[in-house]
Amino acid sequence: MLDPGPGSFDLQGVGVVGWRQIIGGLLDSILVLDRDGIIRFANRANHAASVDELLGRPLSELMLPEDREPTIAIHRAVLESGEPATYQRSYKPAPGVDRIYEVRVSRLVQSDVVLGLIVSGRDITERVRVQEREQHLERVLALVPEAVLILDPRSKALLASNAATVALYGYSSEALLGLTLRDLEARPGVARGGRAPTSAGLGATRGICWHRHRDGTVFPVGVTTSRLSQGDQEVELRVVRDMSPLHDLQESLEQGRDLLMAKNELLEQKNAALRELIDQVRTERVRVREQVQANVCNLVLPHLDRLRARLQPAELLDLELLESNLHELTSSFGSRISDLGAWLSPREVEVCNHIRQGRTSQQIAAALGLSAQSVAVHRRNIRRKLRLTHRGVNLQTFLQRENG
Repeated sequence: MLDPGPGSFDLQGVGVVGWRQIIGGLLDSILVLDRDGIIRFANRANHAASVDELLGRPLSELMLPEDREPTIAIHRAVLESGEPATYQRSYKPAPGVDRIYEVRVSRLVQSDVVLGLIVSGRDITERVRVQEREQHLERVLALVPEAVLILDPRSKALLASNAATVALYGYSSEALLGLTLRDLEARPGVARGGRAPTSAGLGATRGICWHRHRDGTVFPVGVTTSRLSQGDQEVELRVVRDMSPLHDLQESLEQGRDLLMAKNELLEQKNAALRELIDQVRTERVRVREQVQANVCNLVLPHLDRLRARLQPAELLDLELLESNLHELTSSFGSRISDLGAWLSPREVEVCNHIRQGRTSQQIAAALGLSAQSVAVHRRNIRRKLRLTHRGVNLQTFLQRENG
C-alpha cells in the first residue's frame, strides 16, 4: 500500500461533532479505511456481518478474488489524485453471503494529511437481481414466436412484451409500455369460451377474441392467459397468436359449405324433376302399350281369324307365329334380351322368339328357311351370349322367364 505519511490514523480528531452518531444513522454502508486498506470504522447499516467482525480486517478479504487487484488499483488512484471514484462490486461479508454494492470512494484528509479512504456503499443486490431477472425474461420472450403480454393483474397495464408483440400490433416497444389491454382489444372482455384466470399455475383462459392494430385494423387472435408469480409480485401473462390465416380459412370453408349446400339443393330439385319426368314416361308407356294392345285386338286379330280359314295347313304356322307376336307386341321380351348385354343378331332374336314359343329346331328351320344345322349353331351362340353354356339351364325356360 501507499506510505501512510506523517501523522497517525486518529478518527477522534476529525472535526465534526457527533460524526459517529450521524454516520451510524445512515442507511448506506460507511467504511473508513486507513492507507493500508484496513477497516477502521464501520457503521451498522446493511451489514451481513457485525461491526466487530469487520474492524481490523482488510477490505480485500471481503472481495471476490477476481475483484481484488482492480479495486486496490482504484483505491491507490483515489489516494494519489484525490478524485473520487465509483464502481460496483460483489462482497462476501460472511460465509455463504453474497451482496452487490454500488461503491463511492473518496479521500479522508485532516490538516492536509491523507489519513485514508471513506468508502460508502449502497446495497443494490435486489435491484441487480431484479434487473438480471428482467434481462433473462427479455431473452426468453425474444425466443417466443407468439406475442407475449405481461400485464398488471389489476390495472391491465402492459409491463413487458417481446418483439413478436411489436410486429403484431405495430407499436414500438416503448409505446407499448404506455398502453393497457383495453387499448389493444377491439371488443374488451374475457375471450369467448374462456374462464376467468385463477391463481398462479392453476388455470388458464383460452378462446378467440378480436384485437386492434395500431392502424385500426381489427384481427382475430387466440389468447392463453395465466397468472405467474415473480418473487412477491404477481403478474398476468397473455400469449397472443394471430388467428387471421385460420379465420380466413374457416370463412372460405363456410363459403364453400354454403355453396355446396346450394348446389345440393339445386341437384335435389333437378332429381325431383327427373323422377317426376320418369314417372310421366312410365305412365305414358303403359298408356301407349294398352292402346296398342287394344288396337291389335280390335283391328288386326279379327282379320287374322278370317285369314286362317283360307290358308293351307302348311301356312298356318306362320300365321300362328304372327298372331303370337301381335299379342306380345308390347311385351318386354326384346328389351329384356338387350338388357342382358347379349348383343344378339336379328336372326338370333328370331330364333329366340321361336324357341320361347316352344317350337323345335325342325319347325324353326322350316319357318325361317334355314337348315336344322344352322338352327343348332344359332342355339349354341345364343346360349354362349346369354352365359348359359355348361350351366344346365333350359333355354326355352330361360327365355320364357325373361319374357315375364
